[in-house]
Amino acid sequence: MRLPEMVSIGADNIAPTGGIYNRYLHHRRELGLDLDTINALADGCRAYTNAVLAIYTEMTTLAGQIHEGLRKGRPLAGEEKAALFTKIAQRSALGRRAEGLYVRAVVEGHAMLTADQLALAEKILGEERDEAWSAFDSALGRAAPDLG
Repeated sequence: MRLPEMVSIGADNIAPTGGIYNRYLHHRRELGLDLDTINALADGCRAYTNAVLAIYTEMTTLAGQIHEGLRKGRPLAGEEKAALFTKIAQRSALGRRAEGLYVRAVVEGHAMLTADQLALAEKILGEERDEAWSAFDSALGRAAPDLG
């Protein structure tokens, strides 16, 4: 069974609002991160967070304007409809910009790690995801899927 909310989440923007390297930093000892790498990841995280929040602030403003434009209490005139579609296009472009920023930031973060560190990070984070999904399934009263 799929929850409509979960499908909706998958259709949303993939760029998180921040903390993109937090899991690496939380596992810095297991990964063997040195101070320079820790600082570089933290700086990259801060730069990403500031940039993506600026984009999401613009998107939120546009969303408010779109919702306001739909609530006129009367049929919309042609130029009002066109203005709404312009705002949708602007929001879409900002969403693509946020996702591009996210992908570039992740790739840059990966480049800060050695191949062994990245492989170990994926193993650790995969185990954490599996545990989280099992807990989610348990909370819903379902048997955990076979992840092996």
